[in-house]
Amino acid sequence: MLINFNSEITRDDKYRGDVDVSVEVEANIIAEHDPYGTGDSPTSYEVELLSVTINDHNDFDDGQNVLSRLDQYTVTYLEEEATKEVQ
Repeated sequence: MLINFNSEITRDDKYRGDVDVSVEVEANIIAEHDPYGTGDSPTSYEVELLSVTINDHNDFDDGQNVLSRLDQYTVTYLEEEATKEVQ
């Protein structure tokens, strides 16, 4: 399932220090089910981030996909946010 949502991340700016910027996230989510479980609820979700685009006119990278430049902590945070969007 393809989803889009808005979020906020903190970026380190050379001149301004840590800055919160708005981002638009596109992710593909696959719900995984326990083959032996009962009910239709997923047991977990597999999240693949497709793009993280800066959506902040005050940021130098406004409109740019910065997914490849994100640290693992930020990627994990956005994957968790994507999961919350579908629950």
